[in-house]
Amino acid sequence: MLKTESLIETLLQAARISARIGVRMTTIDLELPEWDEIQKMHRLTGCSLTGWVDMNEAVGMTVEEEIALLAELRKVTKEESYRYDLMGVPRPKNVTAVKPEGTQSLLAGGVSSG
Repeated sequence: MLKTESLIETLLQAARISARIGVRMTTIDLELPEWDEIQKMHRLTGCSLTGWVDMNEAVGMTVEEEIALLAELRKVTKEESYRYDLMGVPRPKNVTAVKPEGTQSLLAGGVSSG
């Protein structure tokens, strides 16, 4: 397996784990009843891709390869999130492989946002 392919598989595995964590977080009760009600209704799940631009530049992906990888990330995060149907956890109303990012990148030290 090429180094880039190995990195991409690692990224996809991280996305799967992140999606599972996101769904599990929606099963806890929140302290504020209004927030809890909205969380339980929507179960929004987003997987952050801190350092996307840095990774993209490091491996030299084309625009087409980037689009294909983002589509694959979207697919695996949805698949993982929907697996919780088997445990009676309602599906999230929205699952995204890209969510707003900024402050976390600044805290990572030298990682670009997005």
